[in-house]
Amino acid sequence: MDYILSTSEIKAWDAFTIENEPISSIDLMERAAAACCKWLMNKYATQTSFAIFCGNGNNGGDGLAIARILAQHQYNIKVYIDDSLQKSIDNKKNLHELTYLFPTCIFSINEDWLIDENDIIIDSIFGIGVQRALEGKEKNWVTQINSLSNKKISIDMPSGLSADFDLRTDCIIQADYTLTFQCYKKTLMFVETGKYAGEIIVLDIGLHQAYLNKVRAQRIIINKHLLHSFLIERKAFAHKGTYGHALLIAGSHGKMGAAILASKAALRSGAGLVSVLIPETENDIIQSSVPEAMTINYKHSFNITSLEAYQAIGIGCGLGQGEVSKTIFTQLLSIQQHPIIIDADAINLVANHPELLALIPKGSILTPHVKEFDRLFGPSANAAQRFELQKQKSKELQLIILLKGRYTCISTPGGISYFNVNGNAGMATGGTGDVLTGIITGLYAQYKDILKAALLGVYIHGLAADIAITKSQSKESLIASDIIEFLGSAFQEVHQATS
Repeated sequence: MDYILSTSEIKAWDAFTIENEPISSIDLMERAAAACCKWLMNKYATQTSFAIFCGNGNNGGDGLAIARILAQHQYNIKVYIDDSLQKSIDNKKNLHELTYLFPTCIFSINEDWLIDENDIIIDSIFGIGVQRALEGKEKNWVTQINSLSNKKISIDMPSGLSADFDLRTDCIIQADYTLTFQCYKKTLMFVETGKYAGEIIVLDIGLHQAYLNKVRAQRIIINKHLLHSFLIERKAFAHKGTYGHALLIAGSHGKMGAAILASKAALRSGAGLVSVLIPETENDIIQSSVPEAMTINYKHSFNITSLEAYQAIGIGCGLGQGEVSKTIFTQLLSIQQHPIIIDADAINLVANHPELLALIPKGSILTPHVKEFDRLFGPSANAAQRFELQKQKSKELQLIILLKGRYTCISTPGGISYFNVNGNAGMATGGTGDVLTGIITGLYAQYKDILKAALLGVYIHGLAADIAITKSQSKESLIASDIIEFLGSAFQEVHQATS
């Protein structure tokens, strides 16, 4: 299982590895440098030149070891170091070895830099160690590096950025890539700080896995290996009733596309039956667009009397926020005892009518984007504060909250938070949220476990979008329907993963 750890937990993991493997700290540093170099050498030809900026601590030691390994493989390197004698022990050892083998490649970071426009800059100044705002010469280094148009790669963390959320400064290396060690760091998950990291590459440096049995981390990365054990293998003698009946309460005049997307996604996610409760005037739209779905119509009102036929209910996609929609939603909440999936206009109805919040069945899922979350629970100063509020509200209300974003976060009543790291910027288009609601509702109908449906649903949703841009689309051209088209490929990939 992949965790998101704090600075203190990561340092403790290093120490645990050194003590229990056993391995010396300098050899662990060598292992980290070798992992970075493997990635760099796979990406860049030997004609590439690197300008490597090394601080005085162990992150700088990583950079010095990276420089030596690259030089040994015939890459062109320039290494910029601080003239200060206050260096860590392992930093000194790597500097001594680099000086002995390649003395002409070392320059002072405090003098003029000889940076070619094609040099790849490697930032190995601070890593996770910095816990303060940069000032003086250190601030000048970061400012000057950021002023250059060269590609920039940070080692472990962009220099100036704490691994734990801290917004005291914007003097942070703006990286194109961050090669981070062993696990994601908390601060990389949030928009205000994660934006400095560029594309995040997590490198396994062989830290001792037994440590994770001690730490009991409460922030978990969703991956296909976690989800593989969730999947239901379809049986030869199964029938449509085996895989559940999903009900979607969705759509209104001018917003029937949302109902179409959600119902198609529910069907493509494997629900045995899908019914859609829609206005009578819009019936033909669903019947002609999604012939596999059944419709239930209402005219000016609808009286929900029984929900026994449905194993999963999702509400909100394109529903509208008028009086009829509010009445239907209120009726649903008054008689439904099992968890439901609440999205979009249904969330906004709760925000506008806070008394509905207490009626939501325990264990239900709310799927807001950031603005919907803020309408519902009040504004937050930043993403980290919003994350803490999300965790608080999940516990307080006994609800699962799925906060959509670059790294969608699912918080649970038990205090565990799951982050999804796949998906891409092409998903920033109308309708993708409706697809997600349909997927989760379809999965819940089959699995009868709403947390499993949420975890699998958000991962499959992002994975299908990633497959779409490799097979037929681009980030610019991706639309919500494309995600539905590639759900099958996404399911196949999870099925093929090892548990």
